[in-house]
Amino acid sequence: MSVQTQFKGWQQSETFTFVIVTGTASNTKTGFTQLLASTAFDYNWVQINLRNGTTTSLQSLTDIAIGAAGAEKVIIPNTMCCAVMGADEGWGYLSVPLHIPQGSRISARMQTTATGTASLLRINTIGMSQGEGIGVSASRIIDIGSATSLSGGATLGVATAYRQLTASLAESISGIAISVGSETDGSLLTATDNRGFDLAIGAAGAEKIIWTQTITSDTSADWYKPNHFPWSPCAISAGTRLAARRATGAGDPMDMIVYGTVA
Repeated sequence: MSVQTQFKGWQQSETFTFVIVTGTASNTKTGFTQLLASTAFDYNWVQINLRNGTTTSLQSLTDIAIGAAGAEKVIIPNTMCCAVMGADEGWGYLSVPLHIPQGSRISARMQTTATGTASLLRINTIGMSQGEGIGVSASRIIDIGSATSLSGGATLGVATAYRQLTASLAESISGIAISVGSETDGSLLTATDNRGFDLAIGAAGAEKIIWTQTITSDTSADWYKPNHFPWSPCAISAGTRLAARRATGAGDPMDMIVYGTVA
């Protein structure tokens, strides 16, 4: 269902597309499933909502692509959805300024930590007239720290030492969003506590923190709250080293993926 409104130079669209995308093998991407045959106008902002399916302790990664069937181009890779103790409870979220041209076919594919599972996917999109609002949107998103062999992110572990996400950023980025999870080591959260992480740039031993965050772990839902941090402007040049660390808390692991916007 699509609802469109025109006001003050903005064209807003909320596209609710609930699609069951089935994983046929653990930690392996499926084929693409079409979500939308053709976008009605240019999109300038994309918000993704994911919900894990009927398997407990499930974590998943989802790619969003544009292009004809058989020629899909991934523009948002590896959106992470966290594990929880109960089925149908894990949620993933990503909100980024991303341009998708009018007439584009949108599709998705996913992988999970279990076989034969399914997740629900919802995409909200916003378009606006040129020169209004957010300015120039990105052409695509890159993921930093994803671990496709585990359907998760880079594990930060229980220590405060930095874990390298990338030795050298392949492309310059204009901003970042962050997802954290709890399942890449195969275990669930065991304690309710305030946790935290630092994201930094720079050489090993000389890291400079660019993002610090306190979050809460909750065994009743078995995830970190919040587990997704919306896009913020943050220009980082190609060639930069990125690293992250668990800043507080002990015992339970944390995995992380950083999403960068590319012009």
